Amino acid sequence: MKATILITGENKEKYLYKTINSCLNQNYKNYEIILLFSNISNIEILKKKFHKKIRFKKIFKKKNPVKDQLNKISEGIKIAKGKFIFLLDGDDLFKKDKIKKILRNRDKNKIYLDNHILLENNKFTYRARNKLKDNFIYRYLINPWPDKVCTSCISGEKRLFEEFFKKVSINKYNYLAIDILIVIFYLNKIIRFEDILTVKKVLNVSVDKKFSNIYKKIYWERRIEQHKFLKEVQSKNYSLEFFFSKLISYFFDFQKYIQKIF
Repeated sequence: MKATILITGENKEKYLYKTINSCLNQNYKNYEIILLFSNISNIEILKKKFHKKIRFKKIFKKKNPVKDQLNKISEGIKIAKGKFIFLLDGDDLFKKDKIKKILRNRDKNKIYLDNHILLENNKFTYRARNKLKDNFIYRYLINPWPDKVCTSCISGEKRLFEEFFKKVSINKYNYLAIDILIVIFYLNKIIRFEDILTVKKVLNVSVDKKFSNIYKKIYWERRIEQHKFLKEVQSKNYSLEFFFSKLISYFFDFQKYIQKIF
């Protein structure tokens, strides 16, 4: 089976060489690589070095970085020749046996979420999944979406990605990236692959950094969007966490209002 790796390369100039080489070093050979970009400063150097090995697709850039990534992947799916899709951020890495292991165990009706290790300041760190999130009560009262999710760990049949982009508007939500949208949309079709097949780099400039601080309103706004999307696609009632997130968001608004007065 032919596979396609879609690399989103915006603002990842410093890391793309290693990212691309981690794909070229795969021990599975029937695949293609497509680099999706709008404006990469070293694009001509990359084209010269890899023009015979990967395809380049320039795509109009959206101002919102989350929507920009979604748009790039959507356009990449349209031109992908592979029947199986692997997503990859331009600063992350694939282990050399990733494609082979996933395809060996593939289920045509499932989305795969493989395990990953973190790389920050040249140090590897493994964060285990929070087993509490597998608990029925937690999933009912808090949220049911999987723990330890990243874009570069997501793969699946091309037709599943086509179905996703056909039914989900990439302009509707401001804070939800492709990883959380996919896992919520296919909540009952996710297969976890426990082997560590991906290296995720942790950078200060990562978009995720904006959403990881619970003391910022944007963190709670994204949680609210996640719950709204869950209700939209899975017809699930709002959990306690949704109302708690709304309350915290109102608190930030009230705090801002008080600051203006005084």
